[in-house]
Parts: sequence; structure tokens; C-alpha cells
Amino acid sequence: MSSTSASVDVESIVLAVKEDIARNCKAEQIPLFDEMEAGEVLGSSDQNMLFNRIYFSDTFDDAIEAEHLDYYHPLQGSSVAVFIKRVARKLCRGVVEPLCDRQSVHNVSSDALIRQLYFRVNSQDLTIDALARRIELLEIENDRLRRREKDCR
Repeated sequence: MSSTSASVDVESIVLAVKEDIARNCKAEQIPLFDEMEAGEVLGSSDQNMLFNRIYFSDTFDDAIEAEHLDYYHPLQGSSVAVFIKRVARKLCRGVVEPLCDRQSVHNVSSDALIRQLYFRVNSQDLTIDALARRIELLEIENDRLRRREKDCR
């Protein structure tokens, strides 16, 4: 068995595949991913609605409040209605209670993920604000140094 191997030009293959995809997309009038606006990709045409900080905070608060799904709640109504509801509850308990428990477990997991996202967004906002302030200071310093350089000439 010989150890000769054919040299494969991966870059030319990748380039050919990209050109083929671009040709097919243009023929079928499908925009390439790079050509799409972020709103089109995420399903919103309004760029300002891609991330709404107030909506995110409100949804976060609602998710925390509705984390646990209670199966049992007090029955209301006339004595006959309460009796019928109690019988119906006992008949459905074997099906509904496990579903409520599983949903509660899912809600707790989702809540933990939402908390992580919320805190990540907050920390990134703080970092972005600090970097924006740093950029402003550096631009001021840069302008000052440019003026100083002009004065030295």
C-alpha cells in the first residue's frame, strides 16, 4: 500500500461551494444570510423592537412570580357545585397533579436560565457604558494630543 496522498485544495472547494450557493440563491431570489437585516433574521422588521429592555424586565418579573404551578386551590360556588368540582378533581388528580409538578420543574429551570440571561445583559450593559465613557475620554485625549502636535510644528 503506497503512502501517496492526493493534495486536496480545500479553499478552492469551499470557494466553489459558496459561489454555487450564491448562484442558486440569486436564481431563486433567496437573500443570503449576510444580506439580511437583523430584524428579518429574528422575525421583526422594527430594529428597535429586537431587544426591549423594559419588556425584558417585566417578563423576567412575571416569570419569577409564576414559577410554581399549584394544583390545589380552594373551590368556590354553591355546595352542589363544590361537591361536583371536588369529585372531578379527585378523578383527574392522577393525571393533572403529575403534569403540574413537571411543569413546575420546567418553570424553575426556565426561571434559572432567564435569571442568568438577565444578569448577563445587565453586566454587559455596565461594561458597554464603561467602554463608551472610556472611548469619549480617549477621543478627548486624542484631540488634545493632535492639537499639541500641531502647535509643536
